[in-house]
Amino acid sequence: MLTAGLFYQRLQSLIRQPFSDIQVLPGRIYLRSDSGALIPLFGTDEYLPEAEIMEFLLRVTVGTVHRESIRRLKEEAAQPLTDRVWNLPAPFCFVFEVYGENDESLAEDEPGVNFQHHGRFRAQVSFFHSENPNDFGLSLSIRRVLPFIFSLQDLEEMGASPGFGTLVRELARGVYRNGLILLAGETGSGKSTTLTTGLDEMNRFFPTQSQNVIMLEDPIEVVHEDKQLRFLQCEIGRHVASLEIALHSALRQDPNILVIGEIRSPETLRLALAAAHNGHLVLGTIHGRSTSSLICKLVRIAGDELDALVDSLIALISQKRILLSDPQVRSTRSLTNVQPVARDDDDLEVDQRRFRTLVMEVMRPDKNQALNSLLRKRCTDPESYYDALRKSGMPELENTFEEVLLRHWEDKRLSDLELISAAEEKRFVTQRIAEAKLKAGNN
Repeated sequence: MLTAGLFYQRLQSLIRQPFSDIQVLPGRIYLRSDSGALIPLFGTDEYLPEAEIMEFLLRVTVGTVHRESIRRLKEEAAQPLTDRVWNLPAPFCFVFEVYGENDESLAEDEPGVNFQHHGRFRAQVSFFHSENPNDFGLSLSIRRVLPFIFSLQDLEEMGASPGFGTLVRELARGVYRNGLILLAGETGSGKSTTLTTGLDEMNRFFPTQSQNVIMLEDPIEVVHEDKQLRFLQCEIGRHVASLEIALHSALRQDPNILVIGEIRSPETLRLALAAAHNGHLVLGTIHGRSTSSLICKLVRIAGDELDALVDSLIALISQKRILLSDPQVRSTRSLTNVQPVARDDDDLEVDQRRFRTLVMEVMRPDKNQALNSLLRKRCTDPESYYDALRKSGMPELENTFEEVLLRHWEDKRLSDLELISAAEEKRFVTQRIAEAKLKAGNN
C-alpha cells in the first residue's frame, strides 16, 4: 500500500521515463505504453487507497475551485459505500507538475528557472467513480502532457490528412476571419495536440499582429507565447467556475479568435455557433467518432439556426490513433513518443513491430456543394455524407477513415479484423475485403 507522499516520489522516479498515462484503479496501478498495453506498475501488491488519493490530489492541485471540490470529495469518500452521492463536476480535470528528485528549483519564488531542463513534466488528471462491482471506489487517470509542440510537418509525417495541412495553412495566411472549425475524436486520439499545432502555425505565420485569441481550456496544457497572435488563456475550475460562464464573458471581450478546449454540451455548441455566425473565428474540440456522425449531430442541435450553421461551418476534422504492424514505415516521432517503461521484473514481451499512427479525415462544407446541400436538407444519415463525397469525386474521398484504413490493409499493416474494428462504415470495408479476396481468387 502506498501513501500520497510515496506515490509522489514514485512519479518523480518516472519523470525521465517515457509513458502515455498511468491508471490508478482500486487495488492496483497500471502504466499504459504507446501500443496501448497496460503494464502493472510498482509491483502488483502496491496500490493507492482512496484516502491517499485525496491527499495526493490536494498536494498537487492549484486553484480554490479544484481544492474545494477535492475537499467535498474527501468528505464524501468518508461515507459508507452505499451512502455516497459523488455530487461533483464531471469530468474533473486539472494540470499538475512533478519535479525530479534532485531538482533544486522546487521553490516557487525562484525566478528565471527553465523547468524544461529540470525534467519537468505536466500531466492531466481526471477522476471518476467506477461502477464496476469489482472496482468500486475512486479511480484516477494521470496522462502525460507533451512538453513541446509538434510542427505541422511533424503531424503530416505522422499521418495527418493533406486536407488538414491545406486548412491550417489557409488559417495561417488569414484566409478565414470568421466561421466554425471543429476537431472530433475519442479520448486519447490526440485532439489537443492537433489543435495546438494548428494554433502554433497560425501564431508563427499570421500576416498581422492584430488578432486577439481567447482560449477556454479544461485544463491549460500548453502555454502559448505571443508572436503574431495575442493569447489570453483561461482555465475552467481555476480562473472561472464553468465553461458557460467563461464563454459568455469571453464574447463580451470581442475576441478575433475563440478557442474552446472541449465542447461538452449542446448549450456550449450553440454559443460557439452563435459566436461564429456573429463574426468570430471559433475553433474547438468535441468528442466524436467521425466527421459524418458529428455533422449529423450538428444538424440536430442547430434546429432553427440551421442556416447559420451552414453559413458558418468551415471544416469538420476527425481523427483516430490506430495500431499498425510495419516497422519500415514507422515515423521517427509519434503523438506520445512513448515506449514501455523498462522494469527489472517485467516479463511482458513488447512487439516492437507494432506502433500507433494518426488517421484523419476532413470535411469542408464550405468547398463542397454536395455536403452543403445535404446540410440544408437537414440530413442526419452519416452514410449519405460519404456517398456525397464519392459521387462528387472530391479529394476528401481519398482521405476518409475508410479509404486510409483500406490502404493500410492493402499494405498488410492491418488484418481483416483490425480493419473492420477500426472502420466507421463497417459494411463498406467488409464489402471491399470480399471484393479483394474474390479478385485474388480469380487470379
